[in-house]
Amino acid sequence: MLAAAAQPVPGASVIDLTDDYAAIAIVGPRAPRLVADAGLLPAGSRPLAGRFVPATQAVRPGLLLCRDAERLVLLVPAAHARAAWAHLMAAGRPHGVTCVGREALERLEAVRPPVSLP
Repeated sequence: MLAAAAQPVPGASVIDLTDDYAAIAIVGPRAPRLVADAGLLPAGSRPLAGRFVPATQAVRPGLLLCRDAERLVLLVPAAHARAAWAHLMAAGRPHGVTCVGREALERLEAVRPPVSLP
């Protein structure tokens, strides 16, 4: 779908890798702390809106995409998705992390404005 909508750029090509990756949403006020505790960012760094940050440790290789301070997405190769999920759930236990469905996330999006990063 995206490839069909893309404008041609000389010397560039589009490859659909959708089936090769898994996206894990990390949403809520505890998201930045969970990301830090899970070791997804290099020491001393923090999530930045609209930036790609190489994930580290247990979920390597991976990218952390930041929409805002409370809406993060971890992108990992599909083969690593199960391990990344287990790692996030273990790191989130002390924070009371829970799983929610798409409908709950859509309702949250409808009522909450974006949260600025510090």
